[in-house]
Amino acid sequence: MLTWTLEEIQISRQVCFTHLEEEKVKELYHIWGGIPCYVLESAQNEQKQSELNKAILTCDPNIFRYVGEVYSIEDNLVYIYTNVPALLEEIEQEKYTEDDKSKEVKREM
Repeated sequence: MLTWTLEEIQISRQVCFTHLEEEKVKELYHIWGGIPCYVLESAQNEQKQSELNKAILTCDPNIFRYVGEVYSIEDNLVYIYTNVPALLEEIEQEKYTEDDKSKEVKREM
């Protein structure tokens, strides 16, 4: 599952997690990134937040050498994105191409 943007997290907070303060959610977003279960669902669970902090401290920095494998639960906390701008560019290009094809078909009719 992809991580959420701060905007997506805040929208969810406004709709489903109204008991959470905006600043607290921002703080947790900056710590845990866009992982909704950590930022929203576990926001007020001190035990879960403590477990997450301990997990971060026990992460092996060498996990960045691993490709496609998970060696422990702590390693699940790290998300690595590669080539995101290139992927977004491809998606935009596909959308542009599909729109152009659609316009050409309409013109021919």
